Amino acid sequence: MDMTDGVRATRELRSADRDRCGYANAYNIQGLSATPTALAAVLTQRLLHGHITAEIPAYRQALADSWLHACDDSATRVDG
Repeated sequence: MDMTDGVRATRELRSADRDRCGYANAYNIQGLSATPTALAAVLTQRLLHGHITAEIPAYRQALADSWLHACDDSATRVDG
């Protein structure tokens, strides 16, 4: 997401009809939700024409895995 998209999304969220938003403080604007594997596939195919390797320490992977569960977005799903 570039800055223009982030600003636009923030403005749209701030101007949303509050009567339809039951949880006004429960929204999260995200710009990227690709997995490292998906990103590596695109990069190697389109840009690098090679391969990407990485050694990720277990404690960092555990932290990254926890992010998916750290945000409870159930309230915003109600507003759908």
